[in-house]
Amino acid sequence: MSRLLSTITRRLGNPQITGLILAMVLAGGGVAFFGKSLAPYLTALILAYLLEGMIQSLIRLRLPRMVAVVIIFSLFFLVLNLLLFSLLPNLVRELIRISQDIPHITQTLKELMIRMSESVSGWGDSAFAENVLLGLVERSQQMAGDSVTFLLQSLPGVISVMVYLVLVPFLVFFFMKDK
Repeated sequence: MSRLLSTITRRLGNPQITGLILAMVLAGGGVAFFGKSLAPYLTALILAYLLEGMIQSLIRLRLPRMVAVVIIFSLFFLVLNLLLFSLLPNLVRELIRISQDIPHITQTLKELMIRMSESVSGWGDSAFAENVLLGLVERSQQMAGDSVTFLLQSLPGVISVMVYLVLVPFLVFFFMKDK
């Protein structure tokens, strides 16, 4: 190991650059390997860094750090909850509506295709037109079923997002408090 490091140091010439490159490679490897586990911590760290400016401005107004942290965190938590509870009901409502409308949409499409087939039947081979239209109806029904399957398969992702929504605010608070 020391022989490898000395060769790299000799090649690069500056041990500080070598150390920096080695640290960057190790950090990049760590993030690549532990990325999913580190995601909430990195997110909380970035949010705490962004909120630190507001904390410093309150400290300049002669507020104690802990009071400033509590005020800023309360505002952050309030905004997060307002966004979450204003967007989530709309999202759930739209998902329920689309799942209820899929059978109606496919039935309407089927009726439209049948009317189209009847109007095209005078132009030539009606069996070909009917086959094409029935294929389109079957494909649209398959796509509707696939979308429901996709929603069910994305459920673990939704659960992890819910965990992040609980974990990240607490991490942000403790990162800001323990600066």
